[in-house]
This record gives sequence, C-alpha cells and structure tokens, in this order.
Amino acid sequence: MKIIRDQQITGELLEIDNTRFIDCSLTDCVLQYGGGQVVMDGTRLSRCHHVFVGTARLTINYLVAMQLVPPDKRFTALENIH
Repeated sequence: MKIIRDQQITGELLEIDNTRFIDCSLTDCVLQYGGGQVVMDGTRLSRCHHVFVGTARLTINYLVAMQLVPPDKRFTALENIH
C-alpha cells in the first residue's frame, strides 16, 4: 500500500486505490476510486469530488439501478471531468 503522509494537496487528480493518507489535507481534488483499499487517518477533505471507475463504478451503477442511492451528478464517470 502506498503511504502519503503530512501533505497538503490542492487541485490534483488522485488515484486513491491502495493508498493510505496520514495527516494530510486534500483541497479541491478529484479522488478517483476503483475499488482498492483506502485508509484516511487524520486526513481532511475540503471541496473534493469523488469519481468512481472500474468495478467501483459498476457498484455505483447497481446501487442506483436498485434505487438504494439516488442518481446524482456526484457520481461522475471519469471521462466527464477532463
């Protein structure tokens, strides 16, 4: 697992799968999640946007189809953010 510690990150696209964030601050970032393990210890998120890809995206699609979560533009396909 990749470890990111004591970082202040602003305005970046971060692939967060298999990453542990320790005491970080993420601001105005796009957090791309595909289904791998993520750990956030003492990490603050401010105005970040979540993007689901791969199997994580398929899970979101299923949950929306089953009406377990509302369809919402927060669940954005990666190709829509470039």
